[in-house]
Amino acid sequence: MEGGILEALGIDFKILMAQVVNFVILFLIFKKFLAKPLANVLQKRKETVEKIIKDSKTLEEKLAQIEKIRKQELEKAKQEYAKILEKAKISSQEMADKIIAQAKEQADRIIKEAKEQAIAQKVEMKNELKKELEEVFIKALSSILQKEYNQQERQRVLEELEKSLTIQK
Repeated sequence: MEGGILEALGIDFKILMAQVVNFVILFLIFKKFLAKPLANVLQKRKETVEKIIKDSKTLEEKLAQIEKIRKQELEKAKQEYAKILEKAKISSQEMADKIIAQAKEQADRIIKEAKEQAIAQKVEMKNELKKELEEVFIKALSSILQKEYNQQERQRVLEELEKSLTIQK
């Protein structure tokens, strides 16, 4: 019956068996000689791909780490820049304060010197005025005494006047 169905389909049973035997022989040859090398090639390829993926992940991690370090360094640089800028501001403010203090000291010194000079000039002018007034007074008194007193009395009054003036000085 089986032979009839196969024959009806146009298949020769002997040829079919020969083909099955040939297929099994080819399969065994393939398995013995080609399957292992092909499996090895595929395994190596798989390992290579896995290594590439692993290396890629490692590189991505390193890149992320480098980026993190770069950001930290950038932040650190910004902070140092801010510190330097703040120090510069403080330094410039201190310098400005120092210059202002020096200018104030110099102005105070100049004012003090000017006051001292004014006082010295005032004292000098008083002394000169006093001297001139004494001379004018003595001349006026001498003129009055010449008309009113004799030579000896005039001399005595002038000497007393000079003594009293020198005592007051």
